[in-house]
Amino acid sequence: MIVRVHPEGKPSRTFITPLEYFPDTDTTLVEASPYTGRQHQIRVHLFHVEHPIVGDPIYGQDANDAVRFLDREMSSEERFSNTGASRLLLHAHSLEFTYNEIPYHVISKEDFVAQCFDAMKAK
Repeated sequence: MIVRVHPEGKPSRTFITPLEYFPDTDTTLVEASPYTGRQHQIRVHLFHVEHPIVGDPIYGQDANDAVRFLDREMSSEERFSNTGASRLLLHAHSLEFTYNEIPYHVISKEDFVAQCFDAMKAK
């Protein structure tokens, strides 16, 4: 459960671009583009630079709270209080990949900013 940079860890790179700052919630919408593909890479990198993702119940939380969340011992209200949202506010706006030598670029039509603000409203 402890997340830290380890000299024997695999190298990874994520490009982070701030898009918009929201002073009323002290949050920033960012574009995170992973160059490598490690498990939880975006979450770990943002946590490492002390900017965890709103709603993240694992990275950026006290180790005991993370374990309680994983063991399903944490209430929805406590998760909201600890993380600032009712769910993890990490979304894929677009995906690019090649399959059978055909390149694909899928772009979401969802308004993720509005969804994020809805998830950050107190219950």
